[in-house]
Amino acid sequence: SILGAIPTGIGMLLVWPIANKIGKSKTIVLGSILSVLGGLIGFIQPDNFALVATSFIIKALGSGPAMYISLALLADVLDHNEAVHGFRSDGLTMTIYGAIMIGMNGIANGIINCLLAGSGYSSESAATFASDSVRTAMEWSFIGGETICYLAIAILMFFMGVEKFSALDHEAIVEDQKKEAELEGVPYVAPE
Repeated sequence: SILGAIPTGIGMLLVWPIANKIGKSKTIVLGSILSVLGGLIGFIQPDNFALVATSFIIKALGSGPAMYISLALLADVLDHNEAVHGFRSDGLTMTIYGAIMIGMNGIANGIINCLLAGSGYSSESAATFASDSVRTAMEWSFIGGETICYLAIAILMFFMGVEKFSALDHEAIVEDQKKEAELEGVPYVAPE
């Protein structure tokens, strides 16, 4: 955790300047690719602590954009939804987000338990912990699963195009707010 916290903190400082220059989704793609490379490094020699720690540090640095920018990108999606359809879906979106965040902990634990049970792990026998099948299961749960997820994030974010509508979306939202204020007979006050 300590090895991951330091590069994640450093990544937090680097993420926004990069995102402001190239865009949120491209920054997430680049970070995810860095995390995938970090994961692949870990598979070179998974029983080498120094190599796996280096892999983990690279993955943590690459995870910064996904950690710190994804909700801002989600806000762009919500703005686009409002501009196109005239309503915001913040409540539904955050309900789904919260359910995923809570539910994934149980699902992840279930996957790890299935991997361990399928590999022959037994908490009663120390010999099964050292078996090749248990080590392989742990390598895939610690290195492989996260690497695959970062690859999926990179692919999904590569096709994310909502940012190109941001200026138009904000104009449309302001126009809708002006019309709504006029219909209600109140002066429009700009958000600024």
